[in-house]
Amino acid sequence: MKYISALMTAASGSLRGIVASHNAGGTYFRGRTTPTNPRTSFQQVVRNAVANIAYAWTQVLTPAQRLAWDTFAKNTPIIDRLGASIHIPALGWYNKANSIRLQAGLTRVDAAPTEYALADLTLPTIAVTAGNANATVSFTAADNWHASGGALLIYSSRPQNLSVNSPAGLSYRLAGAILGTASSPQNVVMSFGAPVANQNVFFRAVATAPDGRPSGALLITKSL
Repeated sequence: MKYISALMTAASGSLRGIVASHNAGGTYFRGRTTPTNPRTSFQQVVRNAVANIAYAWTQVLTPAQRLAWDTFAKNTPIIDRLGASIHIPALGWYNKANSIRLQAGLTRVDAAPTEYALADLTLPTIAVTAGNANATVSFTAADNWHASGGALLIYSSRPQNLSVNSPAGLSYRLAGAILGTASSPQNVVMSFGAPVANQNVFFRAVATAPDGRPSGALLITKSL
């Protein structure tokens, strides 16, 4: 509801469940809402990983280790969604590197990588069939994540109608982590159950090398 007042030109804050704010259109009021706090097992794993990493950065790492992550960050640009080369800060890299490792059940890497590049990841091949929640993942063993201490993580979306042909805006959950000592192919279980005929399933693949370097994320679409 938009509100025009003769007494005030702008308002903010809340009173007894009513929140006042303003935008380019003027001052408005809305009811206060309490955000939900979903507690699925996957979300709890992610939250625990974030808490672990934040604690380690401030309480476990030495100043020299944090400086080494800063050096890695300054020497390892990444390409953003618009194709521009950008740098993310040291803590961002430490979180990026270790969040996927903890989801995969691997140990946290506190020593910054000394090779200034992302981990290798060749596009995996994924086979799915209607009515089966298992997805068969074939991968390239020559990639540098494929060694003890590395892993390939596969995330899947909810099955979508064939009219949905873009992964933009979809949510993904971890379907499985393939350890670097495993041979190709391996099966993972799709996070949202078995798809049926005439549906699309979108997958997201990301790897972690033994030294902690993450790969870029690759997207795979499978149509049934």
